[in-house]
Amino acid sequence: MILRNSVLVLMVSFCCTGILLAQNESDYLKYAAKTDNVNVVYRGKQSQKYPFVYNGTYYWESPKFEKGSIEYNGKMYWNVYLNIDAFTDEIIIKHSGDMAALCLKDQFADSFIMGEKHFVNLGRRGYDVPKGYYLELYSGDAAVYKKVKKEFSDDIRNANSSNGDPNFNYQIFKLFSPVVTYYYIKDGNVTTIKGKKAFGKMYREQRREIRKYIKRSGLNEEKNYDIFCVKLMNFIESGNE
Repeated sequence: MILRNSVLVLMVSFCCTGILLAQNESDYLKYAAKTDNVNVVYRGKQSQKYPFVYNGTYYWESPKFEKGSIEYNGKMYWNVYLNIDAFTDEIIIKHSGDMAALCLKDQFADSFIMGEKHFVNLGRRGYDVPKGYYLELYSGDAAVYKKVKKEFSDDIRNANSSNGDPNFNYQIFKLFSPVVTYYYIKDGNVTTIKGKKAFGKMYREQRREIRKYIKRSGLNEEKNYDIFCVKLMNFIESGNE
C-alpha cells in the first residue's frame, strides 16, 4: 500500500512538473485547438508586462490592437490582431480579443499590415538601421519610413511632460516617451531626414519647384510630418498635387 501511494505521488508530481514546464516555455499549445492552421505563429513568449503605474504608453501608438495580416517565416497570416511594443521593438499578436498577447521573433517577421499601416523589418531586408519595425509612408523610386522608439525614464521632471495627454497624471514620474526618426531610402542608401530642408538637399535640381509647391499647397512640416513627406514625395516623383 505504501509503495502504491508513493508511485501515485511520483506520477502526479511528474505530470504537474510537465505542465508547468510547458506553460513556462510557451503558451502556444492552448492556441492550437482554436487557431487551426495558424497556430505556428502563436509559438511566441507572452508579451512583456510592466508592473508599475506610468504615463504615456509603450505601444507604438495606442494600446488598441488592430486587425491585420503578417508575413512570418515566409508565410502569410490573415485576420490577426497586432500591435507593437515600441520599447522592446517587438510585434505583439493576438488571434482574438480573449487570448493572451504573444511576442513574435523579429528574425522571422518580414512585414505586416496593422489596420491601414504597412510596417517593414528593414534590418531583415539588409539595411543598416536600428532593430525594429518601420512604417512605410511612401514607396516609389525612393521610399520614406517612420520609426517610433519608446524610451522609459523615472524622473521628477517628467511631471512637465504631458504633451497634451488628457490622461496624464502629474503625480507619476515614470514615463514612456516617443523618439521619432524618419528614413529616406534610395538605391540601397539610407539617410535620416528632418524638416523640409532635407528634401532640398536630396533634390537640388528641383529645389525651386519644391519650395513653390510647399508654399502653394500649404504643407506644414511641423503640423504633420507624415503627411508632409507623403505629399511632397508624390509631387517630386510624379508631379501630382
